[in-house]
Amino acid sequence: MRFGIVILILTIILFSGCVQLPASNISDIGKAGEVIGNISEKIDVQQCTPSYSATLPKEGKIGKNAVASVVATCAKGKKIELFLNEEKIGEEVVNSNDESTVTFSVPFKTEGANTIKISSNGELIKSGEASVSPLGSNDTSGVKNDAFSAKDLIASGFEIENEIGVKSVGVFLKKLYSTSFKSSRIVVEIRPNDNDAPAESIIATAAVPFDKLTMNERWIWFNFNESVNLKKGRYWLVFRVEQEKAEIINDVANIHYVGEDTEKKAGWYSKKMTLEWDKKEGDYKETEWQPANYDRIYSVLISSETH
Repeated sequence: MRFGIVILILTIILFSGCVQLPASNISDIGKAGEVIGNISEKIDVQQCTPSYSATLPKEGKIGKNAVASVVATCAKGKKIELFLNEEKIGEEVVNSNDESTVTFSVPFKTEGANTIKISSNGELIKSGEASVSPLGSNDTSGVKNDAFSAKDLIASGFEIENEIGVKSVGVFLKKLYSTSFKSSRIVVEIRPNDNDAPAESIIATAAVPFDKLTMNERWIWFNFNESVNLKKGRYWLVFRVEQEKAEIINDVANIHYVGEDTEKKAGWYSKKMTLEWDKKEGDYKETEWQPANYDRIYSVLISSETH
């Protein structure tokens, strides 16, 4: 069928080149060519069956985007849709019958099993589940840690690629001394980013009694009173000890970190600050944030669940 159409077109072209035709006849030939082209295109569509090959992410972290993709063939005009936990989060129309790749960003916001589905004009192409974990590092290898207290603060930066709700923060901690003041608390603050350092303002605060810590490292979870909604961007977790009043002797906590290369410059995400004693006010005052002396990753987890 297709071969016959090609012969017909060649015949018309050769004939029009050899014989002087009136303008009206040439116009008719042009229209006939358009009709033949349309018929040929319809034949191609009828003989082209859509086929798809999809790739879905199997794991991820809250606040980070994963990638889902579909390779579509013979799918011109088909609407490819992406669903995350039954909510449609993206769609794209294929504009060619040639092999085309459609790529979606998958914004993970909740932990646990996240269902992902991709469909074409309402017909399922592929579905699956991705195991989503808290944001941060759960690496507790090694024996290194940094101390913080009422006068020495530690800050751990993190970056999110989509909006999330934070309900708790987990920190791998221990205390330095066996005894502590009864009123002392470990405090975690979420702060905005200010030129790759914690801003002065505080978004949210959570605390646990200091005596919850032991001499051995373990995960301590800080639950916020309500979900803390954070938009795309960089943020900080600031760790400090809160005492009823400033003392010459302070309770000291240790936060675990992983970092073996002492020659590697510290990344933007690890900072420290030593407060100054204000004699007039009888309290510590903030100074300037300084980078850690070499690169390190604190053992900290940001969670969308209460622990």
